[in-house]
Amino acid sequence: MSAKTGDPVTIHWFRKGLRLHDNPGLLRSLSLSKGGGKIYPVYIVDGNCYQLRKCSVNRAKFLLECVQDLDNSLRQCGSRLYVAS
Repeated sequence: MSAKTGDPVTIHWFRKGLRLHDNPGLLRSLSLSKGGGKIYPVYIVDGNCYQLRKCSVNRAKFLLECVQDLDNSLRQCGSRLYVAS
């Protein structure tokens, strides 16, 4: 379903806080999308980021699990997470 002309379209860029429950900007965007608007939650993986290049395998696995959990939570709200690199 695409947003009609005049319906709000929002992009929410996740940088560090990969949670729904304490993210007022995202919660507002989700509420607008239920009224006919469209939301595009985005997470960008930067392979050149110092923290990512120098992190342990366990830290990288934790990050992947957090991104997957966020996508699952967004799908329960009728959206999904768009991941780019």
